[in-house]
Amino acid sequence: MNRLASVGRRWYRFNDLPVVNHLGLKRVPVPGLEVTMERYLESVKAVVGREEYDEQVRAVGEFINAEGKELQWRILEGEKQIEESGRTEPAFHFQEYWDEMYLGMRCPCPVNSNPYYVFNAVNDSSQASTAARLIYAATSWWSDLTGNTLEPEYSKAGPLCMGTFPYVIATSRIPGETRDAILHCPDSDYVVVFYKGLPYKVEWKGATVERLAARFQSIIDNGRQSEFSERVAVLTSNDRDQWWRDREEVRKDPVSRETIDVIDHALLVVALDDVGGMGIDSVCRSHLVGLPSTLHNRWWDKLMFTIDQSSTVSLIMEHAPADGAYWNSWLASTWSTFEQTTPVTTPQPSTQEKPLPMGPIPEHLINSAYGKNRVVSDSLDMSFTDITDVGSDVIKSAKMPPDAFFQVALQTAYFKFHKEIAPIYESASMRNFWRGRTDNIRGCNTDVVELARKFVNGSPKGDVKAALHKAVARHREITTYTLAGQGIDRHLLSLNRARHDPSPPHPIFTSPAFTKASTWKLSTSNVTSPFLKTFGFGPVTASGYGIGYQLFPKNIPFTVSNYEKAAGGFSSEVVATVHDLLSL
Repeated sequence: MNRLASVGRRWYRFNDLPVVNHLGLKRVPVPGLEVTMERYLESVKAVVGREEYDEQVRAVGEFINAEGKELQWRILEGEKQIEESGRTEPAFHFQEYWDEMYLGMRCPCPVNSNPYYVFNAVNDSSQASTAARLIYAATSWWSDLTGNTLEPEYSKAGPLCMGTFPYVIATSRIPGETRDAILHCPDSDYVVVFYKGLPYKVEWKGATVERLAARFQSIIDNGRQSEFSERVAVLTSNDRDQWWRDREEVRKDPVSRETIDVIDHALLVVALDDVGGMGIDSVCRSHLVGLPSTLHNRWWDKLMFTIDQSSTVSLIMEHAPADGAYWNSWLASTWSTFEQTTPVTTPQPSTQEKPLPMGPIPEHLINSAYGKNRVVSDSLDMSFTDITDVGSDVIKSAKMPPDAFFQVALQTAYFKFHKEIAPIYESASMRNFWRGRTDNIRGCNTDVVELARKFVNGSPKGDVKAALHKAVARHREITTYTLAGQGIDRHLLSLNRARHDPSPPHPIFTSPAFTKASTWKLSTSNVTSPFLKTFGFGPVTASGYGIGYQLFPKNIPFTVSNYEKAAGGFSSEVVATVHDLLSL
């Protein structure tokens, strides 16, 4: 991997990508203290009463003139020292706290951390052929990346960071006693394939599509002939503390320890599901939390493609090392190569594939994991909806930016459905900065509140229309400054955590107003991609919604998850609100 590759007029080595800023990108900026706190107060004002808001105004003024000034200095001084030293780590001012948020999380990865994608329908001859074409395409991109030949991408703002690409695949989340760790295995020359819970090792380097299809078909044939299935993967669905304890117990057996190490060091995981013909809601559930028929085929600690008997392709991402903007770049290339690869008409098994051996797994561990997962699955409600008569074209014809309109519509629908306004989280990619991850487009504000109230209370049509355009324009403004690195949530995170002593946080960060304004009852993301049917993730609060949506020219597909059996009802409210607002 010493060969150099041109990136524009620059060069990169794969091994240097995470530590050398080849494209000369700016670091994620540190916004001004006063600006962030003013914008914070704007978000608070939308969700609390006058007395509570006035108290926050007082507390913010005190914070800016005292402790906040010191904390801001610490953050800026840290950035100055990095710049003067020429170092690139930490990659951004909140990296330490960001990593702690993900790796210190002790709840289960399914629902709480791992998002999923469901791809467009595939026209293929067999499950094995689909899997072979997919892995060939996915690893072709990886070969370009590691061979230093991947071309850079550009947005209107300039080049997009490549520094996180080495962690898009080739990682594994390893459970720890108090904090997990990321294992990076970029030299891995194999994938691990699960069928009926049994893991198989399949080398991808140098393999043709035909060779991969033959091996996948052998795995399927071997599994069909056996009544035996393995269930060790179920343990990865546990909370992280329990999975760490279970893993330590299982690894006492040297055979099991070796197999788990092989899984950990795989480039990625492929699940060949022994089911097919499921409806879209069941497909989504199978990848967000697991089904009794698929849970044994899910290794939640790694990025994992799944292909069922109907050749439905999905992907589950372990979220700690990367984000959607990086996954989507890889997947756009992968799907393009996949579609250009000829299906293998009749894969001919040429090997007798044998699963990786596992020692005995204590039955009570398996049963406990199944039971805990069943409780979560039974409480989780999911709904897929496709608005087929409205798309971005219609919204643009109404002189509104599509994403801002849909965000405002979601909040208005929530107000109508729940009789209150909801703090909303919208993921914003920071990939135009060095190793940038995400920030939050904090879209709940007084303009949205005004629109929602006028809409629900039956105000004159002209008044509602004016309020709609005002709210949409405000959301667009928030989006613009957030994408420019001036969002407030990562800055607030750094301000809250920048002290290096055991003293309690400033009262702002423990106040009911701060909690209320930062409790994301609507957690949303827009991943409009031509290769996706839908995607989704779990709600981040007990009574909230997780909403993944796409804004295509002619339609708007979206998936909703919720713990209070309200996903379907809220989805219907969203559809009605979109139509009603556009009718203005």
